[in-house]
Amino acid sequence: MDLDEARAFLHENHRGVLATRGASGHHAKADAYVSLAVVASAIAVSFGLTLADPLIGLGISVLIMRITWQSWRTVRDGHAHSHSH
Repeated sequence: MDLDEARAFLHENHRGVLATRGASGHHAKADAYVSLAVVASAIAVSFGLTLADPLIGLGISVLIMRITWQSWRTVRDGHAHSHSH
């Protein structure tokens, strides 16, 4: 392996590390939202809003699918995406 090949290898490895960190960030964000939603669901049910539980559960499912999609795209493309929404 010559110097140029080594530089290219290190550059590609660096992109992979950034992509993994980006995907991990998406996962951590999803965990935080899910935790908040579970607490909100428990509070809503304690006030007698029983319909809130399945609706919040559905919202959690959609959120998990969205974050999974973002993480997959980040790793597939080899870099962290910045999402403004």
